[in-house]
Amino acid sequence: MPVPPAVEELVERFLGRRAEFESPSYLEARVRVDFLNPFFQALGWDVTNHQNVPECSREVITEARLRVGAQTKAPDYLFQAFGEPAFIVEAKKPSVRLRDDPAPALQLRRYGWNSGQIAVGLLTDFQELSIYDCRVPPAAGDRASVALLEYLTVEDYVKRWDYVEERFSRDAVAAGSIPAFFGRTSTARGWQRVDKAFLSELEEWRVLLAGELAALNPLSSEELNFAVQLTIDRLVFLRVCEDRGLEPYGQLLSDVNEENSYRQLLNRFRRADEKYNSGLFHLRKEHRQDTPDTLTPQLKIGSEILRRFVRRLYWPEGPYDFAVLPPDILGQVYEQFLGKVITLSGRAAVVEDKPEVRKAGGVFYTPTGVVRDIVSAAMKEPLTGASPEKLSKSGFYVCDPSCGSGSFLIEVYQYLLDWHLEYYVKSGPERYTRTRPARLEKTARGEWRLTSSERKRILLAHVYGVDIDPQAVEVTKLALLLKVLEGETERSVDSQLELFHERALPNLDDNIKCGNSLVGTSFHASQALIPSPEIERRINAFDWDLEFPAVANGRGFDVIVGNPPWLMAGYYVADTVPYLKDNFLSATGKFDLYYVFVEQALRLLAKNGRLGFIIPNKFFHTSAAKSLRELLTTSGLHTVKDFGLEKIFERATNYSCVIFVSKKEARSDVTYSRLTANLLETESFNVPRSDLGSRTWSFQDAQGKEVLQKLAIGGAPLEQITERFGAGVQTGSDKLLTFTPEQAAAEGIESELLTPLLRGRDVRGFQILPGAKLALFPYRNAGDEFELMSEEELRNFPNAWAYLSRHKAALGTRVWFNKSAAELSGKWYGLMYVERARFFQTSHLLTPCLSDVANFARGNGDLFATGTAGVAGVAPRPGTVDVRYLLALLNSKALSVFATENSPAFQGGYRKFSSPYLKALPVPLIEGKAARSVRDRMIEQGEEIELALSRMRKATTPHERTVLARKIAGARAAIDIAVFSLFGLNAADRRWVEKKYGAGLERV
Repeated sequence: MPVPPAVEELVERFLGRRAEFESPSYLEARVRVDFLNPFFQALGWDVTNHQNVPECSREVITEARLRVGAQTKAPDYLFQAFGEPAFIVEAKKPSVRLRDDPAPALQLRRYGWNSGQIAVGLLTDFQELSIYDCRVPPAAGDRASVALLEYLTVEDYVKRWDYVEERFSRDAVAAGSIPAFFGRTSTARGWQRVDKAFLSELEEWRVLLAGELAALNPLSSEELNFAVQLTIDRLVFLRVCEDRGLEPYGQLLSDVNEENSYRQLLNRFRRADEKYNSGLFHLRKEHRQDTPDTLTPQLKIGSEILRRFVRRLYWPEGPYDFAVLPPDILGQVYEQFLGKVITLSGRAAVVEDKPEVRKAGGVFYTPTGVVRDIVSAAMKEPLTGASPEKLSKSGFYVCDPSCGSGSFLIEVYQYLLDWHLEYYVKSGPERYTRTRPARLEKTARGEWRLTSSERKRILLAHVYGVDIDPQAVEVTKLALLLKVLEGETERSVDSQLELFHERALPNLDDNIKCGNSLVGTSFHASQALIPSPEIERRINAFDWDLEFPAVANGRGFDVIVGNPPWLMAGYYVADTVPYLKDNFLSATGKFDLYYVFVEQALRLLAKNGRLGFIIPNKFFHTSAAKSLRELLTTSGLHTVKDFGLEKIFERATNYSCVIFVSKKEARSDVTYSRLTANLLETESFNVPRSDLGSRTWSFQDAQGKEVLQKLAIGGAPLEQITERFGAGVQTGSDKLLTFTPEQAAAEGIESELLTPLLRGRDVRGFQILPGAKLALFPYRNAGDEFELMSEEELRNFPNAWAYLSRHKAALGTRVWFNKSAAELSGKWYGLMYVERARFFQTSHLLTPCLSDVANFARGNGDLFATGTAGVAGVAPRPGTVDVRYLLALLNSKALSVFATENSPAFQGGYRKFSSPYLKALPVPLIEGKAARSVRDRMIEQGEEIELALSRMRKATTPHERTVLARKIAGARAAIDIAVFSLFGLNAADRRWVEKKYGAGLERV
């Protein structure tokens, strides 16, 4: 790119008057006006907001005030793309030597790192420009060279303009230049995200504090968890208040340096209760608050533990800046923190994952952008045309029935704050300063803001939540209370108390409640035995109509949003599964908890209410979700935003979608949109509601719908011509009962009891790969069945018997669908499931249960494993179709696409190829001479492929492998053409199939 004349002029002016600009009297403010503003304008940025948009939507936010340590500091520039932070710029006067002075660099990096969102920061006095990696945690003593990515001088701007423009111009940043040039992964050397670092600190403090409390105080596990959580929450809350200017900086540090630090902190907590009215500090009885905390004031905690904890909350011992740390980042930390629980082993405290977290594979926090999108879409229509007065009169209630750490409710609250402020300002702000109490006030900078009393009123009037975890409830309250305090100062809080006798924070006990959103107290009446106190605590029964006026008066919630639990109910809430099945239509088969949460939310909605949930998109296809699909279709589903195979949750194996339901709307169409992970829409179209219902949902545009319909009606369902869908075998312990040949030889297990056991990775299109593991298979072939050998027979194989006997305890405890090996097979050493021998002896096809595209092969008689990573079998009914024809057909692109478009997605873009999803595959039944000719060509090409693949495994030269690969590709193409003709697909149909098939290959 050519250097803009404006930049050349800036460089020339600076160099021509360098001595003047390097003078200490030439101030930072002048640098910004004279050089930096025009420099970034030359890069395309609207630095001075010529577009006159609200501050939150500006491309460049200047002097956004924040607190760093004990000082108030305004970062000079925050550059945004699509409303999201991109990079920051800190300006200095040219007399400061940026290359050598570490203080300005630390200041910049502390802000960037603690923001949790900014990867790159620029430090400049125009004479110098240092580019820093803000993902490297700052530490006291860091030199200016630490995390430095690039250093430029004023002379470099012209010579290296391409470097600057390609990374920091408005157009480049909008196109993704920051992650493209500075890296996307957070695992690079030296990087550590602020949420990960702070979570690590919290977990370390929890272990230390739990051990201390358990050693010094006689506590139950429940009391220990309560005390640890509350103590940490109180300290974090007050430390955040310090950095936000609501409390004197350093007071906690002063308290813990006293001799009896915990007594000092308790006094601090009592004063905080007088000031804030937060349930965090509820230490004495008050009106409508009759359950004060009487436990923690009686505790003994050593001063050294508290000093270690608190000192890490302050710079320079800790890198954290709580004025900068966003509420959603703090929420992410607490979401992970709540995934563990403290248990007691004697007087020792042990911290471990909660059972439901172990089952789910971790805690998954909904990304802020997704939360914001759901809340905005759900709230916009109900608030359009409304007024604050109308909402106060008629009521407006928003709820998250599984609120976790409060991420959705924080966003709901922010949306309501913004909506009220915009309404008041547009409607004539002056009159809202004269209401009693006042709703608006002006800041020192002349900007309108909501008064503290109005912020509290909005929260109490409109925001509600429930969670089964008492710790989560407290964290949600903490997050909302911190949100209430945004923009307040120590002076403003103290003046409320002094002038109006009004404490700074509302009591949220009536808004955020602890309970089981799905199970009412009728559960206990349905039980044959009176439940124990432990079971009652775990079930945590909750009656919506008794707890919330919005439900009690029959009105319901106007908006419900959230991310309900994704766990299978049988794994997580086994005690309540019968109750859920009796009380919810969607609780059928092996149902997931989110099915029931959706149904409960629909029950709780007002007659014109709206629902916005993020849930797994696999419910489009799974058989257990049949009732859920029917329920959504008939309940006002109007929008589905599908992330497809985009990964929204870190480490999660499920893929997700967002559903919106409006009870008010009865549209004939449902809008379907495909989104990328960063919420960019790639396609959107309407689907007739009549195409949905209880059957599998396949969202396609007109072309895709037509192709899939042609395929569906072009053949008989595979189920009609199949004698059996084989399930293989299930050992119940592959670790003990499967071996590599080397392992089997080392154990000396007799070959008569070893048989190959195929897994999904061993089966590929037209071939069984060599190298399958061997299974210890103590069965004899008895015609159509396998019969388990007796102990007497097995003793004829002394090494195998010795091996089994050595592992008898472990093998005897195997469980499959709640039954032991002995119950399923008759003996402790038997397998958990064994398919009939006849299946392996007859002609059949195999496919991996999970695959990116179709991968069918002819079975060779070997056993195969069942399960997600296993194999599924298809045995055609004798006299229906030639298995060779079926092999070629099912491996074609057309049938591959049909299968993948009608099955759920799993990690890595894999799709289900197990029997429930194979049954509907269409198989053209050959009639007539022309069709028989097509079939015969397909059989011939399939056999050519099998032969070529066999030869490929033995090929020794690159040329031979290339020739064979081309032959295979040609034969596959011939099969695809034949299949297209069998189904009557035209050129446009074929292009659609080719595109979809290619996308499947690219995903993995």
